[in-house]
Amino acid sequence: MRKSLLFLSTIFTILFLPAQAHAFVVSDGIWLSNSHAFAGETVKVYTVVVNNEVPFFSADVVFYNHDKEIGKAVVKNLGYEQARQVWVEFTLPEGEQVFRAEIKNPSAADNALKPTVLPKDAGGYVTERTISIEQDTDADGIGNSTDEDDDGDGVSDIEEQQKKTDPLKKDTDGDGYADDRDLFPLDPHNWSDADNDGIGDASDPDDDNDGLPDSDEVVFGSDPLNSDTDGDGLTDAEEYQYGSDPRKADSDGDGISDAEEVRLGLQPGKTDSDDDGLTDTEEQTRGTDPSKADTDDDGVEDGSEVIQGISPLKKDTDGDGFDDFLDLFPLDPKEWADTDLDGTGNEADPDDDNDGLSDEEERALGTDPQSKDTDGDGLTDKEERTLGTDPLKMDTDGDDRNDKQDNNPLEKSLLPTFSRVRTWLVLGFGAALLGLAMAAGRRQRDEDFGSEEQ
Repeated sequence: MRKSLLFLSTIFTILFLPAQAHAFVVSDGIWLSNSHAFAGETVKVYTVVVNNEVPFFSADVVFYNHDKEIGKAVVKNLGYEQARQVWVEFTLPEGEQVFRAEIKNPSAADNALKPTVLPKDAGGYVTERTISIEQDTDADGIGNSTDEDDDGDGVSDIEEQQKKTDPLKKDTDGDGYADDRDLFPLDPHNWSDADNDGIGDASDPDDDNDGLPDSDEVVFGSDPLNSDTDGDGLTDAEEYQYGSDPRKADSDGDGISDAEEVRLGLQPGKTDSDDDGLTDTEEQTRGTDPSKADTDDDGVEDGSEVIQGISPLKKDTDGDGFDDFLDLFPLDPKEWADTDLDGTGNEADPDDDNDGLSDEEERALGTDPQSKDTDGDGLTDKEERTLGTDPLKMDTDGDDRNDKQDNNPLEKSLLPTFSRVRTWLVLGFGAALLGLAMAAGRRQRDEDFGSEEQ
């Protein structure tokens, strides 16, 4: 509030200055909207235009700082013995600023607002003022010249000079930790030193010398100052290697300590080390290998074999010569395949391919009892027998028409097929083109020969 009153008082004084002949701007007539502003703040730069010469005065008022234009205001039809304040907004830089306001493009008008000529001796077209602008780095309202801690980081400017840190930056090295909390204020990679060995934590690879970097311990959840956080006999680094929890002696809760699981070649961080569907304790009970998903190497994992009721310790549970993986009936020594997937093994199924012909009939016909359509013409073997076509030939009557597509597959059609007609047309058209080309060639030779004789 005090600053506003001071500014208004200043403007009031200017507005009511005694009339000065031929003056269009006030001498030393430049002010800031905040006389206590610091560098970086945006203020209004003011001046006052006074008309003591003509009935009406108009002009552009151009503002400069160090001879560089910073803005322009327009005064239009300013009456005789009147004053008008004008301004531009400007963000203040630090240091000494030389502001200047200059009248450009002045013009005069009479009482009827008709253009008239300005007197040649009219003056006061320029006003200039030098203002010193101070920096307030920590925005505490105290300029740096009198502030004992310019950046407000809790470390005095004198101390910062001694430490060679930047008194104008709270965090000299930009690592996110203010200088007063940073043990390494000039190192952007370090700020703390847990073991006080003079090496920052970010640079010290292993504070507790357990073989596991501190950064990994933070992620892993172990104590970077204790080599065996849970005291189970495995170092934190070993627990990290095996995937176990460094905070639990039995990570997977299967009753076997982490150290014992490692000794047995298991994974202490998993209840099912080999991911076969059986826990390590179940595998120990059944006699299977808890570190091997398929103990008998038959292509079926131990857990799946247990679910199916077959032996995880035998490749061929029913002993029919087919491994359990290939055997659709691993518990039936007489069955192993089911072509039509009807649930009845081929040995017991009278029609393996379910095409309506028994396997015995198919063998008599010479067709494949495990394929519904032996010749692949789109008709099942049963349909071909019903129609009287040959189930071993795609085109029974030899007319280039597939039995399924032939309206009369038992009688050879005299009409050519579309593909054959197309072939004839292509050949005929080609021959015609060739004949025309040959005739044209003979005509040209005859013409050339006639020309030579003449």
